[in-house]
Amino acid sequence: GVFWALLLLSAQSKVELSQDEFYQELRVKSLVGLPIELAETILSD
Repeated sequence: GVFWALLLLSAQSKVELSQDEFYQELRVKSLVGLPIELAETILSD
């Protein structure tokens, strides 16, 4: 669920996903100032 939600938001240019290396920590950067509560809800799935 979380991966697809982030992928959808990324495709809509609402978040930016980045990794230093494959299988490392995935960083999510909000490009539209999503409310923290919404981001936590999406990420806690």
